[in-house]
Amino acid sequence: ELISYTVDKFLNIPWVKLIWWLNKKSRVSVFSFIVEWIHSTDIADFMADNKICIRAGQHCAEPLMWELWINHSCRMSLYIYNSTDEIDKFFEVLDEAIKILK
Repeated sequence: ELISYTVDKFLNIPWVKLIWWLNKKSRVSVFSFIVEWIHSTDIADFMADNKICIRAGQHCAEPLMWELWINHSCRMSLYIYNSTDEIDKFFEVLDEAIKILK
């Protein structure tokens, strides 16, 4: 349920490109994404300032990044203890980051 909820949220944010698989039933709870004109570390720093931890960079996947023509990305993950309220908060802060950093 959390994966499906998160995919829907990603699909409703303009300017954010979710990398890889959109099929809600066959994906894992790790979401890599980019905002074309904002560096991933800037987004990660903004999120951290708002008490949300995400990863940024190449995630030990440089060959994949090269293949996808991407230099870096952000990555958020879910686990069984996460809630829809936390996902909503993540997307609120991400939206704010995009507005401020653009």
